[in-house]
Amino acid sequence: LKPTDDIELSFRNLEKELGPDQTKILAQTVKDYLENEVGEKNVIIYGSNSVKQYLEDIARRLGGTLDEDSDPNAYLIKIGDEVKWQWRKPGDVDAFIKTDNPNDLQRIAQDLADRMNKAIGTDRFEAEGNLVIDKITGEHVVDLHMMNESSDNFNLYARGSTGADLGMGL
Repeated sequence: LKPTDDIELSFRNLEKELGPDQTKILAQTVKDYLENEVGEKNVIIYGSNSVKQYLEDIARRLGGTLDEDSDPNAYLIKIGDEVKWQWRKPGDVDAFIKTDNPNDLQRIAQDLADRMNKAIGTDRFEAEGNLVIDKITGEHVVDLHMMNESSDNFNLYARGSTGADLGMGL
């Protein structure tokens, strides 16, 4: 999904610690930066709510519903009361950036960490290569990829993608 106002981002694990208001500020900060500073034509985002929007569409096409409340760790597509599909909820934001220069990812990660810290008045976030890390938990909250770099095998949402199949032409 492009980083426009049509999508919502969230940080599942951070929301438990910081609350919904702070995480909404962080999500808007990340989205605004990627849309306005990096450029919406140069970014594809995967995050928990962008995944949720895809799953809502799949559920609707199957004649079912998306249950996001029954399992705190998974989205469930149900037809009636029967679970047809279970999908692990992501906790971070993955973004493909249209660049061939890994230094761009490091710069963007640093900019994002700085802006996220400033947005909620903390020093909790730091850049580590192409990641924005939560220093308190050690977990990454933003993971940046070049368009020709496959996401790691632990990322079910963008596994094996090169960005081109996600709508990022060369």
